[in-house]
Amino acid sequence: MALKLNLLRMKEYGEVAEIKQDIAHISGLPNCMNGQVVNIGEGHTRGVVVGFDAAFVLALIINTDEKIRPGDKVTSAIDSFMVPVGTGFLGRTVNGLALPVDGQGPIRADKMASIFNEAPSVLQRVPLGETFETGVKILDMMNPIGKGQRQLILGDRATGKTTIATDTILNQRDKGVICIYCCIGKTE
Repeated sequence: MALKLNLLRMKEYGEVAEIKQDIAHISGLPNCMNGQVVNIGEGHTRGVVVGFDAAFVLALIINTDEKIRPGDKVTSAIDSFMVPVGTGFLGRTVNGLALPVDGQGPIRADKMASIFNEAPSVLQRVPLGETFETGVKILDMMNPIGKGQRQLILGDRATGKTTIATDTILNQRDKGVICIYCCIGKTE
């Protein structure tokens, strides 16, 4: 005798109250949580819940098929935002949904992973013991980076952030280092 399970799927319905840049302010989703996927309108427009304020759920629009307007219907399910990952992505350029944008065809993913993971505790982390050379001598002297450490580069426009990142990546050639450059907010 086969055991058949019916999973309970909970959906909530709301609507877009306002849209500011790529953040939708949504009303009517009382049980949603950070990282949850929401579908907006009739098309395939998707967003991910990134925060809350006193009256609204704030969702970052991650892909859009149509213009989002106040009053558009929003549905949510208990799904966290997952993206494909794997070694096939090495050396490729992808967008925020991990879809290739470099014209080299599709990418074969090893698995799907959530973008919101719990960080390991301080005691579980491997201590840094080796320095990572950026190739920019002044940076290596004044602000040494540990190998395996994530690095955030902040600054105003035209200050050389992208130049530092690309020079650092080029300096890692033939050193067995995997570099991932995540550029957020840069115009094409």
